[in-house]
Order: sequence, then C-alpha cells, then structure tokens
Amino acid sequence: MKKVIYYEPVEPTSSAIIGATGWTTFASPYALDLSSMTASTGEVKAYYASAVGGSSVTMTTTDAAIQAGEGIMLKGTPTATITIPVAASGEAITGNMLVGVTSNTTLTKETANYANFYVLSNNDGTAEFQNLKNWLDADHSVTINAGKAYLDATGATGARLSIAFDDETTGVQELKNSKIDGLQTGDCYNLRGQRVSQPTKGLYIVNGKKVIMK
Repeated sequence: MKKVIYYEPVEPTSSAIIGATGWTTFASPYALDLSSMTASTGEVKAYYASAVGGSSVTMTTTDAAIQAGEGIMLKGTPTATITIPVAASGEAITGNMLVGVTSNTTLTKETANYANFYVLSNNDGTAEFQNLKNWLDADHSVTINAGKAYLDATGATGARLSIAFDDETTGVQELKNSKIDGLQTGDCYNLRGQRVSQPTKGLYIVNGKKVIMK
C-alpha cells in the first residue's frame, strides 16, 4: 500500500519591508488582498495617491483587493515586514497616481517626463516625494527597482512634495506659533515645497497638515 501524506495548502503571499520613515512604496506582480495584511511588528495601512495640490500629495487609505502591478504606499513600524495575501483577482484603484513597477525599469529623458515624476525619499527622517530629476544618473536615466512605485504628479509644483491625508486636508488649522507643540524644523514646508526653519506669518505644511502661522 502506498503511503499518502496529507498537508495543508499554503496560501501564496507577497511581502514588503517598511522603511526608516515608516513608509514604503510597493507593487506586486500578483493581485493582492489588502484587507488581510499583517505586520511582523505593529500595525500597517495601505494608501494610494489620490490628489496633488501645490507642494503636497494626498494619500487615501484602502483595504480593497487590487489588481496585479498596482502601486500603493504602506505605512507601519520602521523595518517591519508586511505580508499580503495574494488574491484570485483584484480591481484597479480609480484615480491612483502611483505607478507600480514589477521589474527593474529604467526611465530616460527620451521616455519619461521628469517634471511630473517623483520618488519616495527620506529627508532627515521625514518621508517625502522628490522629483526624479534629483536622482538622475550620469547618463540622465533613473532605474526604478522591481516591487516599488513612483508618483505621476502632473500639476505639482516644487522639487519636493510633503505627504498629507484625505481626512486632514479638508480644512486649514489656525494656530499661533507658540501653541504648536513639538514643531520640528524638518517637518515644516512652504507651499513651494521648501523647508522652513523659522516660519513667520503665512500658510505652511506641518507634519502633512495645512497650518496658518499668525
């Protein structure tokens, strides 16, 4: 009699690692079930880029089943490993401005509009998007690694874009400088995407929120 071995089938997954800023971009060659994500440490949320205005990009959370190759952002504990179950099928995210890359892709000045393309970057511990022109190789090309995504931000201004959230940009906070607790100079930008060490009167982006300094 032949010996029969029974085993539990293993569900396929994709995985990503959160960067030092608490963010990473991600794209998978498989459809993914974002509602069942798990993190090795802490919690994780998935976002897509829903809008760009001036010097900031707005992120909207999603827990949908997404199609293969969809570009997303993951927010979680730095260095945490994120496991995402593969789905049988998924849908495109309507209005998503993140472009997923599932194999190493080189963009050249002949094939890419650098003025519109941005990549996620670490600016002294703060996550932001920087224009691809800041990352050109000697031959004026940029390679986007497999499993990552870049931002197609037509209409953006400035070399840097701060990250905002869809539930935080509907209004503008009016706060006096002395009442902003924990303000760090590296987190404050003017509307042109420039870091401001000592903000005066005016409208700024502070920790992803629009703030009026009085």
